[in-house]
Amino acid sequence: MRKGPGGRRPPLYALSLACLVPFPNGLGLKLGNGKLGHGSDERRHMTREAGSEEGREGRSEPGLAEAEALLETAVEAAREAGAYVKGMLGRAKQLETKSSTVDLVTEVDIESGRRIVRALRGRYPDHKLVVEEPAMIDGVDDGTSDISWIVDPIDGTTSFVHTFPCFSISIAARRDGPNGSQQLLAAVVYNPALEELFAAATGRGATLNGEPVRVTKTPDIAHALLGTGFPYDRGLTLRRQLAILAEIMKTAHDIRRTGSAAYDLCMVACGRTDGYWELAMKPWDLSAGTLILREAGGRMTNLEGQEWVSPEPDVVASNGVLHEELLETVVRGEAAGVERLY
Repeated sequence: MRKGPGGRRPPLYALSLACLVPFPNGLGLKLGNGKLGHGSDERRHMTREAGSEEGREGRSEPGLAEAEALLETAVEAAREAGAYVKGMLGRAKQLETKSSTVDLVTEVDIESGRRIVRALRGRYPDHKLVVEEPAMIDGVDDGTSDISWIVDPIDGTTSFVHTFPCFSISIAARRDGPNGSQQLLAAVVYNPALEELFAAATGRGATLNGEPVRVTKTPDIAHALLGTGFPYDRGLTLRRQLAILAEIMKTAHDIRRTGSAAYDLCMVACGRTDGYWELAMKPWDLSAGTLILREAGGRMTNLEGQEWVSPEPDVVASNGVLHEELLETVVRGEAAGVERLY
C-alpha cells in the first residue's frame, strides 16, 4: 500500500469534502475494537507510555486515579447522550438561531446537554458547569468545587441538522487553581454517528475506542493534511480566516473541514490530519479536544505561540513537529489580510 505524507499508511477511509467517513461494516472494516468507549476499556489502555512527556510530568498516583474516575463519568455521560442524539438524527423539529443565522441550536442540543448534566451532577453534585447552551442548566445550582465540567452537547449542530456524520459530544473536566491556573484532567469527544469515542486522562495518553492513538511525524506543511473551520461571524472574523486560508493553501498538501472543532482536534490526535487552526472559538469547542491532542503527543497554542488556556479564542494545533511553521504561516496570512483591510 502506498504510504502517505510523513511515511504513515493512509487509513481505509473515504474522503468527503469535509469529513473522513468509514466504509460500512458490510465491506469488512472494523470500527475500532467494537467496545465503543466503555470506561474500563478506556482506562485499561491509558498507560503512562501512551501519554505525552508534558502530560506525565509531576502527576502523582492519587491525581491519576482522580482523572481516571472523572474520565469514567465523562464516558458514561457521553455514551448516554450519544445514543439519544444518534436516535434523533434527521428528526430534529425545533430549529433556532443564536449569534447569527448560521449559528443553530435544536431541541436535541438542549436535551443532550440535560442528560449530560444529570449524569455529571449525579456523580459530582458540587462540580461547576461551563456549558454552551444555558437551557441545559435551568434549575441547576452553581457548584462550589474547584473542578468544572466544560460541555458541548452537540459540537457541529449544522452537520447534525443536515445528517452529515461529523458532529460530536464534547466533555472535559478541568481544575481551576490560583491566579488563573488551569489543569485539564479528563476528556471525551464522541461522534455517535460514526461510533468513535476519543478519550484522555491527564498523564494516561489518548485513545480511540479503547486503542492508543498518536499524532503523525509529518515534518512540514507541504506534506500535511490540515483541518480548519469557518466562523459564525461572516464579517471581520471571516475575512481574517479567508486571508489565512489563502496563505496556507500556497503550501499545504490539502485542507479538510468537519464542522466540529472538538472532532477536528481528535483528527490531529489520531493521525488522520497533521495540523489545525481556527479563530473565535469558545471553551466548550476546544477543552476536551485539547487534552486528547496533548495526550497523543500534539501541541496547541494561541497565535502568540503560548500554550492554550481557556478562553483563548484563536488557536493553532499540530503534531508538534510542524507547529512553528504552521503558526508562522497563520500569523503571516492574518497580517496580510489586515493590511488589505486597511
